[in-house]
Amino acid sequence: MPACSKGIDTAEWKEEVKLSDGSVIVVWRKARAKSGGFPDSKRGAYIDGELRYDPEGVYWKGDFGVYRSPMSFDRVDGVFYLVRYAESIQACSTKKPEDYAIQILKWANAKWVEIPQSDAPLGRIRRNLEIDPWGHNPEDDTKGLLRLNGQDDRPYDRYARSARDNRTNPESIQAHYERTAIDPRTKQRARNEDLFRWGLEFCGYWQKKIPVSVNPSREETLKRLEEAKKRLNAGKENNSSQDH
Repeated sequence: MPACSKGIDTAEWKEEVKLSDGSVIVVWRKARAKSGGFPDSKRGAYIDGELRYDPEGVYWKGDFGVYRSPMSFDRVDGVFYLVRYAESIQACSTKKPEDYAIQILKWANAKWVEIPQSDAPLGRIRRNLEIDPWGHNPEDDTKGLLRLNGQDDRPYDRYARSARDNRTNPESIQAHYERTAIDPRTKQRARNEDLFRWGLEFCGYWQKKIPVSVNPSREETLKRLEEAKKRLNAGKENNSSQDH
């Protein structure tokens, strides 16, 4: 039940989640946010979130700041994974430029352990969680059971009711990032060595490996491409020397 206390809004709900094996489970979720934002927004910054799956005794709670909303809660080969957005300089400081700006947690020995992207089955883990439970006002926050089709137990009002995501056929994390990594010049998927140039979703952007401007000139774009290729080749040569 949503509540407002001391400038904090709370949303609590149950959520249908479709796993990578096609099964559907129900998890309990809770989120808190400040009641107002700058300068006069009705909804403020996110504070923290929680997720619990009682049948397996799995529980997660995390602050929002360096890391953001969870996008995935999935079970692959009997192991649970939780994946959060990590679009910040701090979160990407120890990652590779081509890594997705995400935090990957693995449930092991009754606790969450962060693992590198290379150790996670991102081609199977689904983006299956509702990212934003908040409505236009507290009365419009997610309530009751949030179903895969995005419908929950809020009173229906087509003029005041904000939409929720349809998660009946969630794509994998890898498929999502490959689909969204589009070269704006050719409208085709960017090449692997240059993926992180095109959006906030790659750690290369947050690491400031390449200067970013809103509308770069053709000359600036080509310069960035050459810089990315030089860094890639230097990395390959370094790895090759270490192998020998």
